[in-house]
Amino acid sequence: MKSRSDRLNKLASINQSSRYLEIRVSKGITFNAVNITNKVAVDPQFRLNKDKYATEKVVCLEVSSDEFFKSYAQKFESFDLIYLDGLHTFEQTFRDFCASLAVAHSKTIWLIDDTCPRSYAQAQSSLQRCRQIQNFSGEKSAAWMGDVFKIVAAIHDFFPQYSFATFPDHGQTVQL
Repeated sequence: MKSRSDRLNKLASINQSSRYLEIRVSKGITFNAVNITNKVAVDPQFRLNKDKYATEKVVCLEVSSDEFFKSYAQKFESFDLIYLDGLHTFEQTFRDFCASLAVAHSKTIWLIDDTCPRSYAQAQSSLQRCRQIQNFSGEKSAAWMGDVFKIVAAIHDFFPQYSFATFPDHGQTVQL
């Protein structure tokens, strides 16, 4: 399972997912490779031609995740698989996770991206601060995961009913 979509498709097979939500889609590479019938893409500024992909069963909403959960989420049935790859900050990702509970059910699976930064620089909550540290330290990677890693402890402490496992080589955590 080398790609995000491979992991998501494998997770989808676990609970026979038929409804998928992806927060922050950007170019749609992962979103379009997920083999689930009913899909919802949320991104404040798509970098894909959403009209090309939108169908009766594939919905593309160009709004922030906060706006989605406030104004749109209740129009959809509960999701079986939710992929959170948002703003790269703990605060936003935790807000997205908490809000997504309202559109989940007892068998929903979450995949949360960016939970294992590979360096101190990559773990900064600010992209600007990350770049400053990378430049100063000579770090070659341009990766930035933000402080999303904190969500693992927050879910552990505040949502003990959920189990999770982290793929450290992929920087992702799955919540069951």
